[in-house]
Amino acid sequence: MTQATQALTPWLGQDGRVSALRVVVLVALIYPAGWLGYWWLSGLWLVPQGELTYWSGVWALVVLLASLAVTPMMRILRWSRLGQVRRMIGVAAFLYTLAHLVFFAWLRFWNLGALVTETFTRLSLILATLSLIGLAALAATSFDEAIRRMGPRSWRRLHRTSYVLTALAVLHFILSPGSYGGQPYAALGAYLWLMGWRWLDGGGRGSQPAALGALTLACAAATAASEAVIPSLLLDTDPAATLSYNLSLVLGLAPAWKVLAIGGVLTALATVRGMTTPAQPAARGSRYE
Repeated sequence: MTQATQALTPWLGQDGRVSALRVVVLVALIYPAGWLGYWWLSGLWLVPQGELTYWSGVWALVVLLASLAVTPMMRILRWSRLGQVRRMIGVAAFLYTLAHLVFFAWLRFWNLGALVTETFTRLSLILATLSLIGLAALAATSFDEAIRRMGPRSWRRLHRTSYVLTALAVLHFILSPGSYGGQPYAALGAYLWLMGWRWLDGGGRGSQPAALGALTLACAAATAASEAVIPSLLLDTDPAATLSYNLSLVLGLAPAWKVLAIGGVLTALATVRGMTTPAQPAARGSRYE
């Protein structure tokens, strides 16, 4: 199957047949667009431009984090086929990021002068711009011909910049005014877990339940600390009050608990898979990083 055909029919595998995995992932990737469209057309948003800007950015970051989660899932679940949908997820992350930019321009009434001035004077927008440029480069080279022209080593080196680009996106979310509750810190905790897993996997411990459990506890603690410290520095809030929120469920599940829950599930899956499936050595030099 050619690259052009696969781009137009992402639900088909390399053999030209419908792939259940690709269909499920495609539906999951389309869901945020449907969610945004539903709330937009429902008329329940008082300022639709603002809501579309915010939530398109949230979904863009969620999909971007999902692209980084492919390799850990491949190792933990011992499911190498997941690598087949990495490109689809990465391109979707760029498209949602592009939509986020369009909605932001709409929010600013398409005033190019104001957009340029704001972009180069606000730190959060500088970070977002750098991330967007990098994601555009990754999307433009997310096909086999680019790998052949660049060479596998150079291509992998370029696409590993996704780690930095995702970090920039997370920082943009944290520094953006009007962010809702603890969402930015949940994203930070997820990012720390995904990067911490790569450090563990480099030492051959990416599927060890004990290592994953320790990583999860460390990331949950870091999430709670960041949610307390960062707002106190930026907004002069009381860090002790924020920490106490993490011990209460009155206001909902705090970001640290979400990180703990997700990491706990992954640790449990690693335990189960370790008991039922022989370990597969990581294929170093694979195009799937």
